[in-house]
Amino acid sequence: MFVHPHWKNFPPVSAAWHNFIGIFITFVGITGVIGNFVVIYTFSRTKSLRTASNMFVVNLALSDLTFSAVNGFPLFSLSSFSHKWIFGRVACELYGLIGGIFGLMSINTMAMISIDRYLVITSPFTAMRNMTHKRAFLMIVGVWIWSILWAIPPIFGWGAYIPEGFQTSCTFDYLTRGDNRRSYIMCLYICGFVVPLGVIIFCYVFIIKSVMNHEKEMAKMADKLDAKDVRSTKEKAKAEIKIAKVSMTIILLYLMSWTPYAIVALIAQWGPALVVTPYVSEIPVLFAKASAMHNPVIYALSHPKFRDAVSKLMPWFLCCCGLTDAE
Repeated sequence: MFVHPHWKNFPPVSAAWHNFIGIFITFVGITGVIGNFVVIYTFSRTKSLRTASNMFVVNLALSDLTFSAVNGFPLFSLSSFSHKWIFGRVACELYGLIGGIFGLMSINTMAMISIDRYLVITSPFTAMRNMTHKRAFLMIVGVWIWSILWAIPPIFGWGAYIPEGFQTSCTFDYLTRGDNRRSYIMCLYICGFVVPLGVIIFCYVFIIKSVMNHEKEMAKMADKLDAKDVRSTKEKAKAEIKIAKVSMTIILLYLMSWTPYAIVALIAQWGPALVVTPYVSEIPVLFAKASAMHNPVIYALSHPKFRDAVSKLMPWFLCCCGLTDAE
């Protein structure tokens, strides 16, 4: 199996570290698969949750489920317990490709969720009229195409997928310095990370501004409106803001999970490469793999309609999360 010359500058990784990562990834992988399956099942079986906006949530869960199943347990786990990648070069490339597709799909889907939340909160009546199931579906198709477009080039020679860090998982080659690798890394960084991140930041800045303006308007109108009307308007606004907060929490956790990975790739390509030891490269890998299990827990904790639906369909899931219907 190909080992990049960079990793030969460092001593072998201890068996204890390999075994720890094997256990951690097994837990993360199984949790991610079960949790995201619960999200998909609950949203698909509950009529009140089958909205155009929630199609993005289901797509995010599908992406995270696939990421957990392929890039976590069992491939990464078994290789960790074996202290090396044991599935060969072709499987390494496919592993990297699938990780690339669904990693990109997650952040791009989050960008779509941000746009949807932005429209709902800043222009609620327009958003309700314009965000149809068909439009949401077409946006999701666009996310799939965009994600595949930027993950597949290494299979055809622009960039490459190789073993990383501890040599038990595979990712794009961010170590080789040359026009081929460097141009791919830069394009991937801009189109796969910076652009969707920019969309997310833009949307949430204006969401926060809109919420603040709405609060001011409600305070001014409180004296003129009937108390019942004020309460109804406030409850609707609070529900939308809560959903926006859930989305924002998911996005912040995702960025915390993947930003270290992006930084390591940039340092390896343009900075002092010897700083990127196997341990320095592997810690962001663990954060990134864990990103797929955040979303189900956040929805279980924060999304009232989702919790109500789960309590009817699968009450055991709330018990596993340490929650009860009364909370």
